Amino acid sequence: METAQRGRIWWLITAAATLLAWLIGAYLPPVANLWVELNLITPAGQPHLAAFPYDYPAVGIDGHTLCSLAGILIMVAAATRWISYLERHTPPAPALTPELPTTLTPPPPRP
Repeated sequence: METAQRGRIWWLITAAATLLAWLIGAYLPPVANLWVELNLITPAGQPHLAAFPYDYPAVGIDGHTLCSLAGILIMVAAATRWISYLERHTPPAPALTPELPTTLTPPPPRP
């Protein structure tokens, strides 16, 4: 039962890891440039709601970047949940009925 409970929160763990990667990437200039291109942070010199402390150049976030980040987090969580369902899928057991003939006979001619 405990493993089933743990399996249900993988989507939350991956979303938190994605958020952590986004936060750490904001402090690395090459990654921050990519985040600016993907509209996940606002570039320096642009108005933002909040700026990352001790970050140079002073990048930040605004409403558009928050919506972009929320969309990415939703996609990551949904993909993780879908993959976890695929791992739990078991194919149905074979039927206990006799096998069907492999060759089909043509239907009788119409009168």
